[in-house]
Amino acid sequence: MTEKTDKILNQIKKELEGIKNELKKSNASRDKRYKEWTKMKKKW
Repeated sequence: MTEKTDKILNQIKKELEGIKNELKKSNASRDKRYKEWTKMKKKW
C-alpha cells in the first residue's frame, strides 16, 4: 500500500513540475511579447 502511494505521489510530483515549467515558459514569452508591444506603442 505505501509503496503504491509513494509511486503515485512521485508521479503527481513529476507532472506538477512539468506543468510549472510550462507555465514559466509561457509567462516568459508573454512578458517578452508585452515588452515588445509597449516599445512599439512608444514609437508611435
